Amino acid sequence: RNSVNKQHAQKKQTKTKIPHKHRAQHTANMAVTLKHMRFLTDRTSLTGKFEVEVDIENDTDDALPDTTRLKFLGNGHYCSTSVKAGVVPKRNNAPGKKRVQITLETRGGADIHTLSSSFPFELEYNSRSVRKTWTARSFFNFSGGLNHIRALTHTKLNILVFGPAGSGKSAWLSSAYSTLSEGEDIEAARFVTGGTADHVTVELRQHNLNHPDAVVWDTWGVDGDNYSADFLQMLLDGMLPDDWKMTDAATGENLERLADSVETSGLRKPHSVIFFYPYSQDADPVMHGKLVEHFALMKRCGYNPIVLIARADELDEKVRENPMGTYPDVEAVKDKIATAFGIPRRDIFLSVPYLSEEKKAFEIDRLIYTILERSLKSAVSKQRMLHEEETGREDKVQAEKEYAQYLAEVKRRPQWSNVCPSTSKLQDLKQQQEMEERAQLEQERRVRQMRERQWELAVREEQLRAQQQQVLLRQQQEKLQELQAKEESLRAREREVEQEEQQKQRLATLRAREEELLQKERELRETLLRQQQEEKMAQLERQMQEKEAEFRKKELELQRQQERLEAQMRTQGFRQENSTLLANGKERITKSAARGKRTVPKREPVEGCALQLRAATRASKRKDSE
Repeated sequence: RNSVNKQHAQKKQTKTKIPHKHRAQHTANMAVTLKHMRFLTDRTSLTGKFEVEVDIENDTDDALPDTTRLKFLGNGHYCSTSVKAGVVPKRNNAPGKKRVQITLETRGGADIHTLSSSFPFELEYNSRSVRKTWTARSFFNFSGGLNHIRALTHTKLNILVFGPAGSGKSAWLSSAYSTLSEGEDIEAARFVTGGTADHVTVELRQHNLNHPDAVVWDTWGVDGDNYSADFLQMLLDGMLPDDWKMTDAATGENLERLADSVETSGLRKPHSVIFFYPYSQDADPVMHGKLVEHFALMKRCGYNPIVLIARADELDEKVRENPMGTYPDVEAVKDKIATAFGIPRRDIFLSVPYLSEEKKAFEIDRLIYTILERSLKSAVSKQRMLHEEETGREDKVQAEKEYAQYLAEVKRRPQWSNVCPSTSKLQDLKQQQEMEERAQLEQERRVRQMRERQWELAVREEQLRAQQQQVLLRQQQEKLQELQAKEESLRAREREVEQEEQQKQRLATLRAREEELLQKERELRETLLRQQQEEKMAQLERQMQEKEAEFRKKELELQRQQERLEAQMRTQGFRQENSTLLANGKERITKSAARGKRTVPKREPVEGCALQLRAATRASKRKDSE
């Protein structure tokens, strides 16, 4: 016992201890996860049981108990269910793995519209749970490539693709081929695509649709008068051989080809038609009229074409995300097409092919699958009708041949009289045979009527289902419209409130603006009054200046006149003084002469007067010049 205790102690010492800071990371890495999910059942329809396989990984040091259960939480198409997963081994240098199979069952009333791409699972163990949801991309896993729809005879189901040039027929066929292929990757373009108004397909070509009993016939687009009524009738009767080109004419060698193809026309006769109609064609009345005529001819020939609205993703950006949704613009275009072609809206779908995508989209595959399923079912019903007509015609011809052979054999017998002693017996035999034939024909007619009645009942049942779906869709649309109307009313009320607030703000701004304008007007008036006053003052100042200048001029003139008068007065005074001086001098001279004494008068006063006169005259001249 002591040795055992020592060994346990040594083992405890040798165990590696995880540091505290790395302990959380270590426990996070050691977890239980759901790794992969695989589809095991090859589906042939959207209903019934469906088996999947889920991988469980245990990255912990403890094995999961036997009570571990794997649950499918359910979706809109499959019911929720659970299965016992059992013991999952623990980690031993690698995570423990186990694969668990679980069977899913469809809900009541499940169809293509309820199918969901999400698969939620939950693993319960030791009062714990792990959840994971897988999203499926490929629709092929649920449809099985439409292999449950098979032809009734050895003849394959022929689907004719018809429409204007550049409407996307070849691109849609490539997308349909990818939808009926396995995997999530989109198949490379198997048909030549263009996407313009020019002709990309220039010959009648048969293509494989990746379906065991169905082929498609790709035609060149409607453009101008390249499809006459007779030519379209030949196409619908299967008279045109494969590789018949758009430029071929019914002359020469082509007549021999047409004659050879008459016997095998049943192999090429279309059983259903997919009619492409771009939503923009209603703007071109000529092309719209031609398409309506071609559609009416197809209906007269017993076809119910499925109409695809080409380039529907241009109507609304959300169409590519959910092609089977409801959009106002798309619904308006559907109403126009239904009215123009005289068909129910359930026969109108959207054409949303793959363009630049590399992986499949579940919703686009759902739409293409719906169109192909509808087209193949219509083809099967058309094939059944053609087969019944052909068998009835063959039975009648065979009966007529047997009766003619019987009469010829009777006539060739040597003992004609013994065999037919009288013509009345032969007539009775003939009448009896005719009555039997009539009864047989009547029985066949009744059988045919019963089959037609059964077919009508089946069609009626399908129509009722479609009507129920339409009623449900209409109710949903009405509810949606009511919600939209309420939402619009609320939005309208919000807009009204916003408009009222905006109007109030505008009124406030207008009032503030008005006050600003009034203030500016007052300021302008004041400035105008100031300017006017200043102008008046300036004008008065100019007038005063002008008057002052006039007064100065007048004053100068008066001064000049005064100076002139003073100068004149001076000159006159000087002259008087000089005259008086001269007179006094002369008197003195005379007196001195009389006395006998000659005396010279002094010149100083005379010269002084002359100098003063000269100075005065100069000053007056200077003033005048100034």
